[in-house]
Amino acid sequence: MGIRRRVVAATFLPVVAGLSWPMIGSPAALAQQATCTANGTALTIGADDKKFDKDCLAAPAEQAFTIEFDNRDLARGHNVAIYDTANGNKNLFKGDVIRGPSKTTYSVPAQAAGTYEFVCDPHAEDMRGTFIVG
Repeated sequence: MGIRRRVVAATFLPVVAGLSWPMIGSPAALAQQATCTANGTALTIGADDKKFDKDCLAAPAEQAFTIEFDNRDLARGHNVAIYDTANGNKNLFKGDVIRGPSKTTYSVPAQAAGTYEFVCDPHAEDMRGTFIVG
């Protein structure tokens, strides 16, 4: 590699890497970028192929709500749990794990306004999203 190529590579490689980094962030960082707004107290979400069908859920603050959960994965257990990751990963709600295909409706107590994270506990690396209360 000639001097000119090394100078060009040394100059532009850090720039390209810096611009690319936001696009390849962790799943948790990507989940925090999602936005949605509360539209009532009856929420729905499904799971298929070890993925949630939504990356954001929202509920009104200080009101109990339900989450209708449809696990479409054959013989695989999933749940929906809500965590306050900004405050030590505090568990705010943990739904029972159900083996698919199956549906359940979780009754969730009222939550304080804030931005949280929803997770499938058995598959937390792959199945997570943003949960907005407010």
